[in-house]
Amino acid sequence: MIWWVILLFIGGVILILAEFLLPGGICGSVGLIMVVLSCVIGWTYYPDYFIWIFLVELFGVIATIAGGFYLLTRVNATKKLVVEETQAVEKGYVSVKHDPSLLGKVGKVIAPLRPAGIIELDGKRIDAVSSGKFVEVGSLVKVVEISGPSILVEELIESENKQ
Repeated sequence: MIWWVILLFIGGVILILAEFLLPGGICGSVGLIMVVLSCVIGWTYYPDYFIWIFLVELFGVIATIAGGFYLLTRVNATKKLVVEETQAVEKGYVSVKHDPSLLGKVGKVIAPLRPAGIIELDGKRIDAVSSGKFVEVGSLVKVVEISGPSILVEELIESENKQ
């Protein structure tokens, strides 16, 4: 009867390991049932060694799961599921194109900046953000910083007063 215990355990471990390559839950569930059945049969026929049977099978299942995760990182089939390429600006991946030549230019507010709004610069409508202050429609603003898609502006009157 010991052979049934060993065969059920080995079959269960193989199915648990197969679950990592064929996900879906069926192989892992059947494998776990086989391991538990192996433990119950071992306990029934060898009650004096139940704790050892249980510990060996528990260690075997934990080692199998650890091996499955290790296998997942080493198999070429799973590497094809991961995109290893980054979306760098140098490769043309940009969410919003910005023009660095806008830096220092003066524009007119056409939608209030509270703190985000719209300015008109060189005849184009551009989303902009003020440096924290509300700027009303018609005010003149100067582009002081361009950081990615964000264009930071300051009201022109206040910048003249500071100088």
